[in-house]
Amino acid sequence: MPIKYIRLYVAELLSGRFAYLLATQLVLFLTYPFLNSGNVVGQVVLEVIYLSVLLSCLRVLISDARPLRIVVITLLVLIVGFRIGEHLVTFRGVLEVGLSLDILFHMIVCVAIIAHVMKTERVNTDKILGACSAYLFIGVMFSLIFALLDTLAPGSFSHGSHAGTLGFLQQGVARGMSFLYFSFITLTTVGYGDVVPMTQAADALAAMEAVVGQLYLTVLLARLVGLNIAYNSQKAAESVSSARFKPSGKAETP
Repeated sequence: MPIKYIRLYVAELLSGRFAYLLATQLVLFLTYPFLNSGNVVGQVVLEVIYLSVLLSCLRVLISDARPLRIVVITLLVLIVGFRIGEHLVTFRGVLEVGLSLDILFHMIVCVAIIAHVMKTERVNTDKILGACSAYLFIGVMFSLIFALLDTLAPGSFSHGSHAGTLGFLQQGVARGMSFLYFSFITLTTVGYGDVVPMTQAADALAAMEAVVGQLYLTVLLARLVGLNIAYNSQKAAESVSSARFKPSGKAETP
């Protein structure tokens, strides 16, 4: 009997919007430290995993407005094209445009996920997975913003013990994801201090990410708790109303 319930739960989980997206994100996080070592095969595998994350976003937007899906698909095609172009040409503008498109893609998908999570609906597992996925998207989006800033203005960050792992010299997803550590350290306001912003623009972006991270967790938690309370109250009111007007089955005596 428990196995039956587990199967039903897994089937319901996989039929939701966010299970595949969060799974691919976690695979990327778990494999990145081992694949981002300069090995060509590792870099290719890392690119494939990263693109699978982006493709999983299409499932998230499957029931959204058609214009939004068209915009996201167009951006996805352009991102793939520019990522291939980064390995074929050495023109710096290709890298900058590719990063900009990547940031725009993450921003649009992140807003779409948060809008869905905040909708007035029952709080279920899929909604919670979406909230987790959006949080990871925020961290990755800021890591790409930091990479773009460091490309446009080299020296924006003091790399400390991570010298040689950040900046323009890395190619493809490895370059963009090299700021992932700093991004999530900032997002969670841990701040070890081994990577330090060195310009006013870098300071402003780091401060913005720290504020966004705290506001997201606070507002999200309050919203999910409020939705859960409202849903339970509504169900309780419906139950009381149904019991009050339910026929007793006995005829009244004159």
